[in-house]
Amino acid sequence: MQFYLAPLEGITTTIFRNAYHEFFRPMDKYFTPFLVPHSKKGFSAKEKREILPENNKGLCLVPQIMSNHAQDCIKTMGKLLDYGYREINLNLGCPSKTVVSKGRGSGFLAFPEELDRFFDEVFKGMEGTGVRISVKTRIGKDEPGEFTHILDIYNRYPLEELIIHPRVQKDFYKNEPNPEMFAYGLENSRCSVCYNGDIFNAERYGRMRERFPEASACMLGRGILKNPALLDEIHGDCGGVKGVVCGPLESVVRDAGFHFVGGHPMAGIERSGYGHAFPELFQGASLILTPYPGTPQSCLDEIWELARKLGFRHLQLSTPQEHDHIIAYTSQLAHVVSCAYVGSPSAPNFEGFSAGSFKDMTRVAKLNEEMWTELFLENQDALVREIDTLVEELAAFAYVIRRGDRDNLKNMLRRAREIKEAIDKDC
Repeated sequence: MQFYLAPLEGITTTIFRNAYHEFFRPMDKYFTPFLVPHSKKGFSAKEKREILPENNKGLCLVPQIMSNHAQDCIKTMGKLLDYGYREINLNLGCPSKTVVSKGRGSGFLAFPEELDRFFDEVFKGMEGTGVRISVKTRIGKDEPGEFTHILDIYNRYPLEELIIHPRVQKDFYKNEPNPEMFAYGLENSRCSVCYNGDIFNAERYGRMRERFPEASACMLGRGILKNPALLDEIHGDCGGVKGVVCGPLESVVRDAGFHFVGGHPMAGIERSGYGHAFPELFQGASLILTPYPGTPQSCLDEIWELARKLGFRHLQLSTPQEHDHIIAYTSQLAHVVSCAYVGSPSAPNFEGFSAGSFKDMTRVAKLNEEMWTELFLENQDALVREIDTLVEELAAFAYVIRRGDRDNLKNMLRRAREIKEAIDKDC
């Protein structure tokens, strides 16, 4: 499931988005607070600051427009296309009375015939431009039953995505979201559907996810303001480096009043992506947890109970610092060595001259360079120490081989064999 940051007027501006993206788990998409088209002028200086690509580097940003006038909307879409945007979101969800009184936002939902004409004109006006149009909507203005007709209108047009906040306008943010009407939208929409509304913690997200597994995305707004680490709470932490995650989050966790446990499943293969997953991936594997001091035992028990059901057989408790020091040797260095090994000019000539040792040494060089670049740099001090130690060991081997020192070479090989035998015995 993907996660989006909701557009919150005056809050989720470019400053907020960039700060969040740098210091917390990034969103898959960010939406600008709504732009109101102006028929006789371009973007204001404030609006330009929000949408300039150089102010949103590294973010997948979707500009949002709120309008009930098709031609003004088309002109604004054209300007956004000039800035390089290829997805634009239409706001039919804002419940503000000031907005609704002008027939905009969720107030536009009270006029289905005008809404249909608006969509018809906009889609005809943008035909051939390649722009993808998504909609953020409430389920009606006054009554949930209005949504069946509203969804019929949406289904007449090739929407990219429908983001449904299952409340009516008059609810504002009171009352509970209407799960039945969201389920109706999920089942009957012709495009993918994103859930939006009252996801304030991992428990609420879990209930939503369990009930609506077909939802393609979840939009988070007020929950992120309350707890910027909410995505980490939802995902848990199963990354390969702990210090850069657990350290900065400790004060956030303490202030927000929830428990966070870093984790690293010691299982995987050299191929990446969901397409290479298989049910037995975690069978017999070890799970490393790096809890903060004072973490209740009940939290660890709950995590281990889930891990056991997935097939894990060994639980290893550690600190983030110890984890990163040891993983630099047991995992990251092995990948560096494998990549350096296949970097030899001799590598292309292996055909017919290789057996198991060549395959063992080169297997993990077939890696995901994006992920491993991040892991190496996030643990660079510990990893560089291990590389330096390895270089010293290799230099020692080169020295005795170059000198033809048979006795010392034999001793070095014997020492390595004995260390390996002791490791295998402990395993």
